[in-house]
Amino acid sequence: MENILVSFDAGVAKVSINRPDKKNSLTGNMYKTMDDAFKEARNREDIKVVHLCGEGGIFSAGNDITSFANANPNTVSDETEVMGFLYEISSFPKPIVAEVSGLAVGVGVTCLLHCDFVYAERETKFSLPFVKLGLCPEAASTLILPRISGYLKAAEKILLGDNFNALDALDMGIVTRIFKASELSDAVKSTCDKLISLPPNSLRISKKFLKSEIKEGMKQRMKEEGDMLWKLLNSDEAKDAFANFLSKKTA
Repeated sequence: MENILVSFDAGVAKVSINRPDKKNSLTGNMYKTMDDAFKEARNREDIKVVHLCGEGGIFSAGNDITSFANANPNTVSDETEVMGFLYEISSFPKPIVAEVSGLAVGVGVTCLLHCDFVYAERETKFSLPFVKLGLCPEAASTLILPRISGYLKAAEKILLGDNFNALDALDMGIVTRIFKASELSDAVKSTCDKLISLPPNSLRISKKFLKSEIKEGMKQRMKEEGDMLWKLLNSDEAKDAFANFLSKKTA
């Protein structure tokens, strides 16, 4: 079974996370496939928009903890598949429409900060459990989230790592709009159709200007976060947190 489903049709590149038995948690190979899909969508003139989603009623539970726990301690963050994907999605010039349902955890939330439209099903649960796992956030979320949500709201979600709901995500500016489950896919398709009908050059230029302020320093912060995350990954705190997490899964 392919863990990332990619299709190019009628102006839309659809990138779908397809590992529902593992709550669509992401591995290195999956990040590489998504990175390649976004790069192809970037270079194809017939593709006007990317539709990012998850199969099985779940967006993504974030990084696969088992893969993280077994990571090479000598890893350089910039050489990892996850950083390649994050650099690509953060600089992607065409509109990205995210369809979010069920669960969005860790990078399943932070990647949404680089999308242009985030439509969520009203029962979706979100969390940023980096600190609980002995890690720090990534994807330049420590730069972006305080800017769009305010420091206090960002600090509550990042430092405590507790679950929050779609209304909270909407209030924080992580989500554009909330829909009933029966309405979500139609809303995503409608927005994709509208984007396809717009002049592509003016659309890209307008996105570039909209992103220009927050783009300043973003790649540098992403690298700093990535370097520190991979350093913390090998700390005793993280190892204990991972062991505790995995023991609860198997209990």
